[in-house]
Parts: sequence; C-alpha cells; structure tokens
Amino acid sequence: MTANQADEEPQIEVARDGPLIVKGLTTFAGVDGEAIPTKPVMALCRCGHSAERPFCDGTHASIGFRGERQDDRSVDARRDYRGKRMTVHDNRGICSHAGDCTEKLPQVFRHGKSPWIDPDAASVEDIIEIIEMCPSGALSYSIDGVEHRDLAADPAVRIETHGPYRVAGGVQLAGVEWLEGASSEHYALCRCGHSKNKPFCDGRHWHAKYRDDGKQRVAMLSELESGQPLQAEVDGAALVVRIEDGRPVAATADGRSLTVTVEDRWGEVLVDVAEVHGSATSAAAPAEPTTDGNREEPHNDYIRHLAEHGLTVVGGHGPMAAMGVPRYQLPSWADLQFVTAQLHWLPQLDDVEVET
Repeated sequence: MTANQADEEPQIEVARDGPLIVKGLTTFAGVDGEAIPTKPVMALCRCGHSAERPFCDGTHASIGFRGERQDDRSVDARRDYRGKRMTVHDNRGICSHAGDCTEKLPQVFRHGKSPWIDPDAASVEDIIEIIEMCPSGALSYSIDGVEHRDLAADPAVRIETHGPYRVAGGVQLAGVEWLEGASSEHYALCRCGHSKNKPFCDGRHWHAKYRDDGKQRVAMLSELESGQPLQAEVDGAALVVRIEDGRPVAATADGRSLTVTVEDRWGEVLVDVAEVHGSATSAAAPAEPTTDGNREEPHNDYIRHLAEHGLTVVGGHGPMAAMGVPRYQLPSWADLQFVTAQLHWLPQLDDVEVET
C-alpha cells in the first residue's frame, strides 16, 4: 500500500464489456481468506475466463463478453414482510443467492413457501444477525419505522468461493443504476460472467457450474438416490455418474474411472476437469506425420500436386488470371497498410524542413 492509496477513497468503475477497475483499495481477500496484495489501480476479471483470476488478462475481448443487464433478469421489486416487532424488506432482483438466510434460519426464510419470509418465526436479534450476513444488500429491516440497510464496515473486497466479489464498507461503485432498496454500502459483483443483472451477481454462477478449483459439478447426491445412472458432460466429454457401494462414482464413456469428491454443503458431486481430459486423451494414438497443407506449411498441397502432375494442368507459366497473377494471390484491402507521411498544406521538396 502506498501513501497515495491510503489518502484515496476506494472506488470501482465498470468498464463497458470489460473488467472492474478498482482504485484506492487497501483490503482485498481471496477465496481462502488470505490477503491479496493491492495496487493503486487494479483490473479485476468479470468475464469468468481470465487465466490470471482474479485479475483481468484481456480474455473478455477474445470471447465477446457483454457486460450489460438483460431484459429477462429477475424483476426489480422490493417487498415488505410485516411482523409484530419488525418489517423485513427484500428485493429478489438484487439477491446473489448465497443461501445463508434459508440455510441458517429456514423457519423465517422459507424457501418454496408463500409468503417466503415470516418475521415472527424467530427473535428479532436472530433475524437481524442473518440479514446482516446478506452479501448483496437484498435484505434489510425496519423497526419502529426506521429502516436499517447499511452496515458499519471498513472498505474491502472479498472473493466468495466459486461466487462473486463481496464488496463492503461503502466502496463507491461509479456509473451504475441501483435497484429498488439496494445498499450502496455492501453489494455483490458478478465474477463468473453469467449474471443477467450485471455488474451485480444474481446467483447464476451456480447454474453455470462456475468454480475456482478446476472441478465441475456432474450431479447432485439427491439426483442419484434412485439408483439410476446419470449422463453428464464435461467440456464435450460424456460421463456416466452412479451410486456404487453407497458412494458416487463417475467414469468416461469408455469406462475409465474418475476421482469423485462430494461437497457437503449442497451435496454436489464433483470431478476434476483436467483429469477428464487426461483420461480422454491418454489412450489416444499419436498423430501420424502429414504432408497436407496447414497453417505452418500452407504450400505443401501445391508442391505435392506439382510433383504428381508436373505442369500439365497449370501450364508452363503456372496458374494464370487477370494481369498474369491469380486473383487470390493479389493483395486485398486488409493487406494494405497506409503509413502517414508529412502533413503540410502544400507539397514540399525533399530538402525543405517541416514540423511533424
């Protein structure tokens, strides 16, 4: 950290179809909680494909990443759930689906039920504790007509494992449209590139199977309870997943076994992507040398043709077309380069000095 960093108010700018430009941040933590060294200006990946994550390496440009909100995103509407002692406010259009509320206080945050929030089903203190865990700012509460939305925290960005950037402490987010009831003090920014509510996270990293550890979800334990094998796919490689001796196993289509791990929180069945590709290619025979034309040797085909047929087909002067040169060998506009010469109102002789 430099003296200038300490004097600056941290802020984040959202580059159009590009990274998050973070300025003046001094607290940045990775998925393992370890501190990541900061710089006065950092570009953070939000397309999900950088090889240098969390930092941007320019991949967004080559994959055609688009950073705008989509029309079919979750509806931006805040609802009030009134209880005897407090009112809980919620906007599903802001939620990043971290799952702390439904997992830790399910009698209040009742997934799949209507109304989904019951503010009288637990103590006020317990509900407040859960609301203050909400990383996206979708949840807030009011007591005696006073709304409590923002938290007291130091400016920081923390990376959620397999999820978004969790921003807290009032880090300014420049040039964005805030949704109804949103907190500008703490919010979650998309890191996987799949959110329909960019730059904010909407939980689609789960559906996109985005992970930080090189693994991919191929099934849920609940899907395997029937005992029937499931078909899965990892980057085009077909897999079969099933329960064997009470535990999940996975194999490639030709029967090669893969290492399987199960993540306890949600019961995700995971395989290592590199192992899938390694298994798929380990038995493949090495490619035979070829003399076919390719990118490195583009004239091999023509040389072989001349060796087999001589000049009987093309004639003594080779392929002919207009101007005596085949059209495909003529330069196109894309091949021409215009180099700026001297710029002056009137033409000058070579020995006349001009300003550049």
